[in-house]
Amino acid sequence: MIIADTGFFVALGNRADQNHSAAIQILSGLRETLITAYPVITETCYLLARDSGINAQCAFLDDHQRFDRATGSQTSQLPLQMLPFSRKN
Repeated sequence: MIIADTGFFVALGNRADQNHSAAIQILSGLRETLITAYPVITETCYLLARDSGINAQCAFLDDHQRFDRATGSQTSQLPLQMLPFSRKN
């Protein structure tokens, strides 16, 4: 498993990002599952909407939501699993 942070997802979703081509190339060569946390998804959505527009944000969310949480099967291009959210009391 590989931990993915906001910068990688923003580079994937923003064609004007200087690392966009590299992120696409890395994604196409991945043989492992990416893992991330919900705050990363939130931050990515904010930055994509701010820098690339609502369509880029929606495209990222659409791709992420195709992950079937019930079966664990992956139907999107992002081989992504979410880290469980835990709240300390």
